[in-house]
Amino acid sequence: MSGASKILMGSGGVDLPSDDEFNRVSFLSHFDGSNNGTNIVYDDGSASDHTISVTGNPTQGTFGPFARPDGQWSNYFDGTGDYFDISSSSDFEYGTGDFTWECFFFLTIPIAHSNYIISQGVLGYAPALYVTSAGHLEFKDWVSGGTDIDQRIADDVTINEWHHVAISRASGTASFYYDGTRAATVTGTSNFPGSAGVRIGNYSEGGSYEFGGYLSNIRIVKGTAVYSGTSITVPTSALTAISGTVLLTCRSNRFVDKSTSAHTLTATGTPRASAFTPFLTSKAYAAGTNGASAFFVGDGTATSIDVDATGSDFAYGTGDFTIEGWFYNDGNGAGAPFVYSQGNMMQFYMSPPNFNFYIKDAETGSVVVNSSTTLGLVWNEWNHWAVSRSGSNLSVFINGVRAITDASASNTFSAASGGGYKDYMHLGNFAADTGTYPFGGYQSDFRILKGTALYDPTSSTCTVPTAPLTAITNTVLLLNMADGQALDSAAQNNMTLFGTADTSTTQQKFGTASLFLEGDSDTDFALLAGSADLSGPFTIECWARAADTDNAWLWCNGAYTIELGLNGDNVQLYGTGFGGNFFTGGEFTVNTWHHLALVRDTSNVIKCYLNGTVSGTTFSNAYTAVTFAATSGFIIGGEYASATSISHGWDGYVDEFRISNFVRYTDNFTPSTEAFPDKGQ
Repeated sequence: MSGASKILMGSGGVDLPSDDEFNRVSFLSHFDGSNNGTNIVYDDGSASDHTISVTGNPTQGTFGPFARPDGQWSNYFDGTGDYFDISSSSDFEYGTGDFTWECFFFLTIPIAHSNYIISQGVLGYAPALYVTSAGHLEFKDWVSGGTDIDQRIADDVTINEWHHVAISRASGTASFYYDGTRAATVTGTSNFPGSAGVRIGNYSEGGSYEFGGYLSNIRIVKGTAVYSGTSITVPTSALTAISGTVLLTCRSNRFVDKSTSAHTLTATGTPRASAFTPFLTSKAYAAGTNGASAFFVGDGTATSIDVDATGSDFAYGTGDFTIEGWFYNDGNGAGAPFVYSQGNMMQFYMSPPNFNFYIKDAETGSVVVNSSTTLGLVWNEWNHWAVSRSGSNLSVFINGVRAITDASASNTFSAASGGGYKDYMHLGNFAADTGTYPFGGYQSDFRILKGTALYDPTSSTCTVPTAPLTAITNTVLLLNMADGQALDSAAQNNMTLFGTADTSTTQQKFGTASLFLEGDSDTDFALLAGSADLSGPFTIECWARAADTDNAWLWCNGAYTIELGLNGDNVQLYGTGFGGNFFTGGEFTVNTWHHLALVRDTSNVIKCYLNGTVSGTTFSNAYTAVTFAATSGFIIGGEYASATSISHGWDGYVDEFRISNFVRYTDNFTPSTEAFPDKGQ
């Protein structure tokens, strides 16, 4: 990463070691949980302190709606059909006047075709910013009746690296900035009409030109050339809606334009809001600030968070109440996945773009509200929902907008009765004993207030929370979902622990604990929910301590796409189409902490380092240059066998596991003598 792209965000924070490439770390766990700590023990943060049980394995972790401050998010496009469309608008008609386009981008796929970042208009009137199939950044205008702008930056665009790009036109002269340096200027007075709107992540005319990677802080400013001169300072914080801003997007926990125009983004494919960010931060992850969530696998198995609903806390009678939470549906659930249900009395479920609400009178059994609303909800973004009743007025709010309302809902709403699932409240399913309507994705900050209508149901809008919820007056249930013990300090993944895998204070390389795995079981492992494919240069490293070295796999990406482990006296690598041994002299000894690092460099050569010493064996062929797909997730502690089992499990401990999207080591080195940093500065 160039110096101009090392972006510092914030100030203050704790005095801990820092990593100026932390914005290229996709996973980091210190495993510093309690002894025998898991990720499925939930605590009710209200004074009621209800006992929370689970069905299946809804796992807690750090990827929540506040994982990053607003502005420090990105959107991920997988390169196979993901993009946004924004309707035509006079906002995008620059005429021959001044304007600025800018954004941060992070390519993750090998460059085999043009990757379009922003395009506008139709053929004949189509300004576009893209990375060419040859790996060069280009801004081009195919224009009729004006002077073409066609400017290409000669430098190769590197993948797995954040870059800043800006095009700023002033008085007919456009300057093209790449990572802070003006790489080119061109004179052109093209008239840019906005007749076909804007497309993000693909060419406006269609075709296989989808962007593959992350886009962050896309901003279009009309009427102003924001930048001038031979060089600029790359923005060191999230971009804002300065005067003239007509589009500001790909920077929030949901797909939204934060300019005053508030354009609607229509998604095609499955782009997703991501906590992977171009901005370094001086503050480490903290649950009280950044929140947390629960992940539901949504594979059809019975998975839910369950609360006994028979108590008086959940008998709302004819009084006021508020129920709210956040959800992020990843599309892996049923056709009508349940966010929440309280027996047969109250239910919230969805099928994007629809959100459904159902509630009935507890005494008569008659349905009071059974309504569906379309608010453009899509997969892979965080959404806040709330139902609030005051007197006879009841309303449902989605992302601060009233979606459903009833002015005559004075009925008695009480805990359901009748035994079985009817006496329980469930998050993530209709009932705990069935997988019929499973929710797939994340939920966060579930809270119930009895006696308070927090959001005015007579108002058309409400204020969406900007921080984790707390136990305010009349809170009878609060699930912040921040009780997990094996956590991702990069706040991008929730880690599911299977079998008896847990955090243990018996052994640790640094900190207070490590991940303990029993290799004689085919069910003890950790799985990263939300893990991304391995593309371009990367470094995967950890400290490991083994009780035996008999065919024990330390980690596996996807279904055998690439994995590293032990086979007797050998450190062994296996991948699709290649594999072999790195160290064959018994250098990895039992009951001793060893540092292992696997590195793929910019030439697609794969090397392994044991305790800082590189192996004499490397791997380099057509198979080592591919993207290693994480279709089945990233496993720590074994080799993939199925969605819920492994083979050749690791017998021992793992500590300080880190995945970096760049080459950390190019020659022999001394392993760190302290925990890996989990902040930027």
